[in-house]
Amino acid sequence: MKKTLLLFSVFAFSLSHAQSITVDDTLSTGEVMYYYAGDTSVTNYDAITGTGVTWDYSNLAYLELTSTTAMQDTVIDIVNSPFASDYPGADYHDNFNTGVQTFLSNTPDSVITHGFVFNDGSSDYVIRYNIDPLTSAKFPMTQGVSYTDAIDGDAVLPTVGVTALSGSATVSVDGTGTLMLGGATYTDVVRVKTVEVLNGNITLIGPVTVTRTSYVYYSNSTSNMPVFIHGQVFADLGASGSIDLKTIWSKDMLSGFAGVEDEIVTPEVSIYPNPASTIVTINSNKATELVIYNAIGKEIKVITKPATTENINVAHLPNGIYFVQVKNGNTVLTKKIVIK
Repeated sequence: MKKTLLLFSVFAFSLSHAQSITVDDTLSTGEVMYYYAGDTSVTNYDAITGTGVTWDYSNLAYLELTSTTAMQDTVIDIVNSPFASDYPGADYHDNFNTGVQTFLSNTPDSVITHGFVFNDGSSDYVIRYNIDPLTSAKFPMTQGVSYTDAIDGDAVLPTVGVTALSGSATVSVDGTGTLMLGGATYTDVVRVKTVEVLNGNITLIGPVTVTRTSYVYYSNSTSNMPVFIHGQVFADLGASGSIDLKTIWSKDMLSGFAGVEDEIVTPEVSIYPNPASTIVTINSNKATELVIYNAIGKEIKVITKPATTENINVAHLPNGIYFVQVKNGNTVLTKKIVIK
């Protein structure tokens, strides 16, 4: 199964001016950056704001063993996008390989976001701001800038179809200073925080809410794209459940792997059969919690105070790669399960 991760609110601008983002920093067709997937359990440093602050991600680990392959993010013309008909007002498609697809246009004083598409591992969710798009940047974007903008449009949801969505987004430049990222240090960073909240109502399901939060870090010492992205999409789909997708994207290579230790003694874990198709048996001694995630980080099942042997029915799950986190206090061991 294709692994899907998310890119959040990468606006159509670069950063050629230290501590400020202006119209001169807007991107153009062909801009490219490569990103590594980081451990999504780390803090978002929401409270670290202001001038001359430091965000320390120097110990950030890769999300998993396969995260050492960088993913490509490319800006393409909307006419070349497979979603062109959904976003007729956009000029550009921020086409992130295995990530969120964002659709944008530029004006002399702002960047307009026309919506985004994300995938939960099996289906596309198309969010369209086709009535009132989002002003995702007002130039110049400097420390202390903050505003709220209305959003109105619809969503094309799997098995449901089209449903109206409306809400608002709060955009702020909430910090400037130093970003420590893996082995790199950037001293001229601007952070843009965006929180989008969309609400709708679906027949037979009820109220739905989609919340997208992003922290995007820019540096003028790099190329045109952000150096670091930390974000989350949470979709409350009422009776149909919820989707909680988190992502960390780093321009720079990281070290180590989340939840993997070379000499873990406790808890001990065995999983069989693996691959599995109907029942998977997890044996774990001294575990206090078992959590199963799919390949994009969506929580599938949680077992608190598990028995030494847990037999779990997986016949209803789509084929693909899943992960089991086995927890004991601060110790976390991650194991992979293949369902076919």
